[in-house]
Amino acid sequence: MQDAVRAVREAQAQIKATSSASAAPSAHTCAPPAKADTFERHPNGVPVLRSMGDHLKPLLAGITGDLADKQLKAGDYEGAKASAAKLTKCPTRDYPTDLSKTQVDPMVDTPGGGRTMIDRSRFKTTMGDLGEKKIAQAEQLAEMERVCGKKVDPHNVDQVREYFQKYSDAHPGKAGVGEVRDEYAKYCKNFMVHPGGGTQYSKDIPMDQRPARMNEILANQPTDAAGRKMIDCKGYGMLTQSILGGIKDGNKPRFDVVHAGNEKHVVAGVFDRKTGEAFVMNNDRADPVETRLIRENPGRADELRVRVMKHWEAPRDAAEDSTRPREPMSVAGRNPSDAIHPAAKPYVQ
Repeated sequence: MQDAVRAVREAQAQIKATSSASAAPSAHTCAPPAKADTFERHPNGVPVLRSMGDHLKPLLAGITGDLADKQLKAGDYEGAKASAAKLTKCPTRDYPTDLSKTQVDPMVDTPGGGRTMIDRSRFKTTMGDLGEKKIAQAEQLAEMERVCGKKVDPHNVDQVREYFQKYSDAHPGKAGVGEVRDEYAKYCKNFMVHPGGGTQYSKDIPMDQRPARMNEILANQPTDAAGRKMIDCKGYGMLTQSILGGIKDGNKPRFDVVHAGNEKHVVAGVFDRKTGEAFVMNNDRADPVETRLIRENPGRADELRVRVMKHWEAPRDAAEDSTRPREPMSVAGRNPSDAIHPAAKPYVQ
C-alpha cells in the first residue's frame, strides 16, 4: 500500500514539474505541451491520469476557429477578431492544422465535369496562421460593410463588385489605381486560394462566358478551412475580369482587362484607361507591368495593351513560386480563351 501511495506522489510531482517547465514560453515559439494525454502506466504499476487538458487543447482550438467562422458569417467582426486572436497566442498558435479539408482524396469533383486537384502540402500550417487569416478577413469584411452599408458575401462577385465600384469612385486618378490594386490583391489573398494543382471548371459553361457566371463557378468550388474558395490561375483571371472589368468611370469601363498565357500559366493585366497605369494579377499577387509604350502611343492603346501582355514576364523575385511563370507569356487577348496556349496542359485549359 505504501508503495502505491509513494508511486502516486512521485507521479504528481512529475506532472507538477512538467507543468512548471511549460509555463514559460520562449520569445518566439510556444513551449511544447506535456507529452502524455491520457492514463499512463507508472513503473510501479499504478495508472496515472496525466495532462488531459493538453489533449483537449487542439480540439478547443478547432472549436474556437469554428466560432470565428460563425461570427464572420453573422457580421460580428469584432467578435470574430477576438476569437481568432485566441488562436494566435501560446500554446495554441503552434498547433499544426491542415486547411485543405481533404483527408484521403486530393481530387475534388465539381458539377459539369469539373475537377480541382489539391496539393495538401500547401495547406499545412498552424492555428496561429489560421487566426491571422481570420483577423484579416474580419477587417476587410467590416470595411466592405461600412462602405456598402450592408453585409457583403466575399464569394458573391456582384456584391464584391459593388464594393470595388464604390472604392474606385473614392480613389480616382493615378494614385487611385495603386490603391484599388492593393485592396483587390488583399481581397484575393483573404478569400481565394490556389489549390496547388490545376482546376478544370464545368464544361457546361463555355470559357468566355465564365467571367459573367463567376457566382455559379465559385459556388461549385471547394472551400478550405480558412473560408477561401479554391481557384487556379484561370480562376483568378476570370474573377478579375468579372470584378474589376465591371467597374465604371462615369458611364465607361475604368479598366481594360487583358488575359495572357503560355503553356503552363495564365495571368490578367488590368489597365486604367485614363491614366495608363496598370498591374497584373498573377494569381493573388499584383505584379507590375511596363506601360511606357502604351502611354507614348495613346491612339494605339487597345492594340498595345495586348502586345505588352503577350510578352509579359513575372518579376524574378516572384518566380520561385511554381504557380508563377519563369517564361514570358506568348498569347494574349480580351477573352479568357485568348490566354490558352495551343500546347497548354489540360489543367490550364
